[in-house]
Amino acid sequence: MDLINKSVRHKIFGKGTICELNGNTVSAQFDSGIKKFVFPDVFRKHLMLNEKVCKKYVDDIIKEQDQKARL
Repeated sequence: MDLINKSVRHKIFGKGTICELNGNTVSAQFDSGIKKFVFPDVFRKHLMLNEKVCKKYVDDIIKEQDQKARL
């Protein structure tokens, strides 16, 4: 799924748009500038996708990572 140009909300930076996803780094454009985060970890607490389909996609990636970590 392509997350580029999807709307997000950050606890501190407010509304933004994903502008790049490169490996384990996601960049988002906010009013204060472009911020880079660790993907998908930032979606655990700090960054929230507005579209339900995109949120489910990222949540599934996080669940898969958690399952691998338990093994």
